[in-house]
Amino acid sequence: PVRRAGVPRRCACAGPMEPPDAWREVGGVGATDSSEEDDGGVYEDRPSVEEVLQGVRDHIFTRRLRVKDYFSDYDKLKRGRVTREQFLRALKMMHSALPHEDAEVLADHYTESVSRYAQWPQVVAHSKFCQDLDQVFGTATDLEKRPNYKVPAPGAFAPCTAGFQPGPVEQDQLAEVLLRIAVLTRTRGIELTECFAEAQRTGPAVLWPRNCGRITQQMFLQRFPF
Repeated sequence: PVRRAGVPRRCACAGPMEPPDAWREVGGVGATDSSEEDDGGVYEDRPSVEEVLQGVRDHIFTRRLRVKDYFSDYDKLKRGRVTREQFLRALKMMHSALPHEDAEVLADHYTESVSRYAQWPQVVAHSKFCQDLDQVFGTATDLEKRPNYKVPAPGAFAPCTAGFQPGPVEQDQLAEVLLRIAVLTRTRGIELTECFAEAQRTGPAVLWPRNCGRITQQMFLQRFPF
């Protein structure tokens, strides 16, 4: 068989491939935490893993995204691990507005040490990443081992579900406007829910899914019957 120049021959009976030395220093075996100090100084301020995960949970919950679908093309053997470049590429497809620094924080956090289960370069555990994100939908694993575990409600980990927070307006003026609308809807027999039902669109690119009770400001002004 033809062998490319510069590529060393590797015996089939050899052990797992070893990562390069650069990976050991940056994000692999022997890597240090980003918040610690080294001999050269202090690392730059980076967002914490929980802060980044909270933002990603909010993103996938409002759009009802299945995280594991973005890694299926990179993990044909269902081993639960992908390369660092594939992990960053899948994050970019899932959340295009995610800063590169935040994606690097997640990649560093879910990178495992090289072992018989995690062989270089497939060392980023995307399966654990998907489990941590799917908690926002109220899912849990290994319930047979934790019979007393209380499964959280869907959206419990998403800050977007904190509830309706009205803007700063004068309460007297607001009460007068609501009273006038209530009188008009009763006398004219108008159902406000039906007026805004068609404005609640569906699709993966829409921020709020259908029947979530939220529409854009432009849609509200267009569908308002008075």
